[in-house]
Amino acid sequence: LNAKTRIRIGMSVERSQAPQHFTLITYRLGHQITISQALPVLENVGLEVISERAFELCPRNSEAVFIQRFLVRSVTGAFIESKLFDEVFAPGLARILEGCEEDDALNVLLLSAGLNVRSIALLRSYAAFLNQITPFISKAFILETLAALPNVAQRLWQLFNVRFNPDHQRSIAERDADFKELLCQFIESLRTVSDLTRDR
Repeated sequence: LNAKTRIRIGMSVERSQAPQHFTLITYRLGHQITISQALPVLENVGLEVISERAFELCPRNSEAVFIQRFLVRSVTGAFIESKLFDEVFAPGLARILEGCEEDDALNVLLLSAGLNVRSIALLRSYAAFLNQITPFISKAFILETLAALPNVAQRLWQLFNVRFNPDHQRSIAERDADFKELLCQFIESLRTVSDLTRDR
């Protein structure tokens, strides 16, 4: 931890814990993350908080480090793989807790769809645009719909990514072919939407 990186997130799984439970560990330099700040954020990323313990370390010639251990479980009951946690979830949650990213229901896609915070921010922009052209649907409802349909949200991001990501080393013809295939998958995923209100 340093002045540039003031929050780090870790995970611990113990044999004594109930299935699908794990310990989420936050390390915060300077001051503690309050419960009232942490709980809504953790709920929005799809975690149910069961308990919390806090500790303070006071090293010499340095700011205090606050360690908080949250016993949590995924609201879907799904097991969180370490790669997803390390590469997507932990850095995303740290940015949300630091206030660098918006905190809303769409952040559940960190876990349910494996999307990073930049991808989720793009979908949030889509929702804002859709709300402007269809004002009878609220932005909050659009976000809740995407959050409830991770497969649809993931396909929507993939469509954007294959079309506009400059890092793809593929020809325009190959991108077009990939886009058409993903579009078919996206349309097929919409068939799984059983709620007529969300289907709009």
